[in-house]
Amino acid sequence: MQQKTLIAIVIGVLVVLAGAYFYFIKDTNLPKDDSDSSAVVARVNGIEITQNDLDAYELKMLAEQQIDKASLDEEALGQLKAQALDSLISQSLLEQAVKKDGTKVSKSDIDEQIETIKGQFEDEAAYQSALSTQGTTEDILRTEIERDLVTQKYLEKVLDLESITVTEEEIQTAYDQESAVNENLAELSEISEQIKAFITQQKQQELFATYLQELKADAEIEILNQE
Repeated sequence: MQQKTLIAIVIGVLVVLAGAYFYFIKDTNLPKDDSDSSAVVARVNGIEITQNDLDAYELKMLAEQQIDKASLDEEALGQLKAQALDSLISQSLLEQAVKKDGTKVSKSDIDEQIETIKGQFEDEAAYQSALSTQGTTEDILRTEIERDLVTQKYLEKVLDLESITVTEEEIQTAYDQESAVNENLAELSEISEQIKAFITQQKQQELFATYLQELKADAEIEILNQE
């Protein structure tokens, strides 16, 4: 579970938690941008990222943070675009690395995720209605799940997440730091496992950030004009 949490956080574009798939698979009601949606805003090792990709990801970020785009000033909009583009570049690099590696997952793994998602709904009809509302199909959903599971499996392998360890000293240090600003903090014995999980996640994020920088250093990334 810690590994899945890491992947959801650090990639930002790969959803691995059941029930969240429906949110941004295909929202046909999103507002349209006046810019040329087919215009290329970046190339990553020759793979194009379009204005449409960038616009969609910006909207995803805004929705996740419950921010109205109209409330942002020019500087904030610029930061939003930069963050969205950086995430898309990271996503492209990761997808290319996964494809090159040839990592696979089984049909049963995908089936298990589908059943978990279905379990969030009252019945099959409600599940199908959700698919329809989002303008997607189970085949598309399966493709998204496969991509996410493959990426998860690949990261677990290349980052060697199982090798991460957390010492008692690290747990104590983290507890002392938190207790210094939170006088109502529970006893260490009660929350040591939570602290350990938090430190583990931090270390995972550091590994992932380093890996992404390595991918970027070896990549040919071309940033073009954006609307």
